[in-house]
Amino acid sequence: MADVTPTHLETWNLRVAEFEESQRVGPARAALGRMRRNKLLLLGTALGLIVLGAGVFGPIVSGADPAFQSFANTLLPPGSEGYLLGTDHLGRDLAVRVFIGIRVSLMVAAAVLVLLVPRVWAQLLALLLGGLVGLCALTPPELEPSAPERLVVPLHRSVAVVLFGFAVLLFVALPWL
Repeated sequence: MADVTPTHLETWNLRVAEFEESQRVGPARAALGRMRRNKLLLLGTALGLIVLGAGVFGPIVSGADPAFQSFANTLLPPGSEGYLLGTDHLGRDLAVRVFIGIRVSLMVAAAVLVLLVPRVWAQLLALLLGGLVGLCALTPPELEPSAPERLVVPLHRSVAVVLFGFAVLLFVALPWL
């Protein structure tokens, strides 16, 4: 019988191939590595998470009423006892009011995401499909103009849908603020 033991070169090539396979990085891991090296991206992400946390947890942690007025504590500077950002001319806690403002901004962003993003994807899909389905999904037949306006007209309608959805969300969520 012939000897089937691999030669030194074959063994070396197998070890090199195994090492290269173990060092191979997928696209997601490579993207995360690039993100970790980008200091501005890390700073922006950290600031975004801080703002998000302040909007979500700030009013809960502070427990203060944003509309409460204390005329004895008007125009206090930032860092005063019990007032992180001070008070305004009516004695209202500015930190709590900023937290509530962030929360309202987050609700508007959520409304835009919930109402606008699916509409845009549906319109892009209709553009790709084309034909009768695309025409019906994008615009009524009397508004079927040139190609650039084909994208603008539905966008105006999408903005109207978002504003209507925001109005509904505002009236639903207003009692909870």
